[in-house]
Amino acid sequence: MNIGDTVLRHTADVLRNDLRAGDILLRWGGEEFVVLLPNTDCAAAQEAFARLHAGGLGNRPDGRPLTVSIGIAERRADTAGHWRQSGRTGR
Repeated sequence: MNIGDTVLRHTADVLRNDLRAGDILLRWGGEEFVVLLPNTDCAAAQEAFARLHAGGLGNRPDGRPLTVSIGIAERRADTAGHWRQSGRTGR
């Protein structure tokens, strides 16, 4: 296993340990993750990621802190359709 894989596994472990039992963590591509927080509004999601940020994700192989970019979307606030309604919008 290379260093990059080790960092990704560690990051996934940190995320998983900070999530609730019903939350879902997915790896989306090379070094991207998607976190689904059912029944969570934007404010609560922001609080959850603020806690994660405060605790840190660990360090890079060179010792510098690991950093992340986080975006939050909320289906209801964005008036997006239910995920089962593939291709449909807002209902």
